[in-house]
Amino acid sequence: MGTRNTICVYANDDYRVAQYAQWDGSPSGQGLMILRFLQNVNLKLFKTRVLNLTSVKPEYVRKLWESMGANSDLLVATNISESFAKRYPHLHRDCGADILTLIQSGLATEVFLSLDFILQSLCEWCYVIDLDHNTFEVYTHHRRDTLSKHETVYFHSLGVPLNRFADMLAHAQELDSVNATDFQNLSLVAAYSLATLPTEEAFLAIK
Repeated sequence: MGTRNTICVYANDDYRVAQYAQWDGSPSGQGLMILRFLQNVNLKLFKTRVLNLTSVKPEYVRKLWESMGANSDLLVATNISESFAKRYPHLHRDCGADILTLIQSGLATEVFLSLDFILQSLCEWCYVIDLDHNTFEVYTHHRRDTLSKHETVYFHSLGVPLNRFADMLAHAQELDSVNATDFQNLSLVAAYSLATLPTEEAFLAIK
């Protein structure tokens, strides 16, 4: 299902991964894949690999697509898209949460940061693995109600910033890279310590 989402990894005060994903963005899709990854991850190795990632520019990705047969408008036939996904899975929209395993295994050493997409209303879900505070956070555009006092206190106790994307939005608006009328604020709906991750049943109860 085409539920667009972004998968982020934050480390040493910066976003090291912001992977755009085209499909299955709900907690039962990409969210569950991330949870299962975190249940078995070697955090020390993962953080080392994350901090060694290279962030590539749009022009670099465009040239890779063109080298695989895409035209200058990046209109891509199915066979070209499939070939690209096999050769550069970490840069393909279908990669999703598999980017985490590719990084952990050392098979992905470069990433394209889709930070601007987080600000767009088309981004229905956003997942953040914060390696500075050792938290796993879930955001969505679907929720409109404010956090309860209990939620606010609990998230604060984990070190989760309640306005994580505010500075990002302000910076994007300064650069005119996002239209304010197209922006819908992301709501924090769940956060967990990496030391006490939820059961799959509890995680799937996220609305």
